[in-house]
Amino acid sequence: PSISYIDHVRATIALAWPVIAGQLGHIIIGQVDNLMIGQLGATELAACALANGLFFLVVVFGFGLTSALLPITAEAIGAKTMQKKGQKILREGLWITTIMAFVFIGVLIFFIECLPHLGQDPKVVPLAQSYLRIISISVVPMLFFLIFKHFIEGFGQTKPGMYIMIIMVFLNIFFNWLFIYGGWGIPAMGLEGAGWGTLLSRTLGLFMILFCLMRTPSFGAYVNKAMLFQKDKSLRNKILSIGIPSGLQFFFEVGAFSAAVILAGRIDENAQSAHQIAISIASFTYMFYMGTAAAASIRIGKAYGRGDKSFIRKAGIASFLTGLLFVVLFVLIMLLFRGAFSTVYIDNPFVSPLIYDLLLIAILFQLFDGIQAVAQGVLRGAQDVKVPAMIAFVAYWIIGIPSAWFLSEYLEWGLVGIWLALTLGLAFGAL
Repeated sequence: PSISYIDHVRATIALAWPVIAGQLGHIIIGQVDNLMIGQLGATELAACALANGLFFLVVVFGFGLTSALLPITAEAIGAKTMQKKGQKILREGLWITTIMAFVFIGVLIFFIECLPHLGQDPKVVPLAQSYLRIISISVVPMLFFLIFKHFIEGFGQTKPGMYIMIIMVFLNIFFNWLFIYGGWGIPAMGLEGAGWGTLLSRTLGLFMILFCLMRTPSFGAYVNKAMLFQKDKSLRNKILSIGIPSGLQFFFEVGAFSAAVILAGRIDENAQSAHQIAISIASFTYMFYMGTAAAASIRIGKAYGRGDKSFIRKAGIASFLTGLLFVVLFVLIMLLFRGAFSTVYIDNPFVSPLIYDLLLIAILFQLFDGIQAVAQGVLRGAQDVKVPAMIAFVAYWIIGIPSAWFLSEYLEWGLVGIWLALTLGLAFGAL
């Protein structure tokens, strides 16, 4: 029987909201770091912004790479080949993740050594280096957590990842309080304490999702029989053919925003702090679009396995409608509350006015951000990822970053120029 668009939207939201909650867990962990580190001062907050920008510039490629398991698993379920392919999908995903974790750590070590040569504030650099050394270790638990999470979500089971992320948020708050400010016999470690708190919460998150896999019969069978030392070259190539372009999409976008952190740091530490806080708020809204995109990938992936083109079209349109609902919601929230947002993170007369101005621009790019994020999820579900990766490269690295440099440094528009340029890149990518 034909399914109405309203039913498609409801089904999309039902799958999306646990993913959104889980994605928000990642953001909230960063937000907690910002709030607690902001109490230490603008220098520490700028160091956190710089280190996290470089961290996610590297690790975000892994987000896209591991996300390939979601549409591939969904396709196998739709085509009723999961009993044959399930173990192989998980095994090849684990091998790829292991190799990438070592590569990412090597790249992060290189970035740590390069930090003094990026034209940043001399007070910020040593703090950023020590913080980045600690959180770089968390690449390993983060990537393995994601590979297991996407495998589970491919079944349409989006709640386990959500529950674990909620626990991780509370663990991170506790560890931050303990290590940043000291207590229970542990000395105050300041910014480094936030790094240790993040590392511990991510490590415990990995153990929790692995326990969930092993204890759930429908998933545990694939873990117990993973046959780690057998190979399936065709399946590995399929994961890479989807995962690498998807990873590049994430890399080009987050890389552009990380480059913007560096450009902001060339202005001064107040601009860098304002940029970090405003990006944190914008990232919060982006997770709703990412959750919608993940739901689209699951639903379209299963239909793709069945060869149901009519369902694919309706589910895709419903995903865009869902994304637009979130766009309208966040535009209204930012219009009404941007004054409060500009002061809640840091009480600084030089930083707060900058945040207020940036949030006005963030209102403008909500529409473009929502469209391009959902579109990527829709296309990823149909395993169409190469052209979107090319579009992302042009949008952010041919248009966005060069325009940000031109507006901020040549025309001297400062931080506002950087954000207007990023909005231009988002608009091109969306359209």
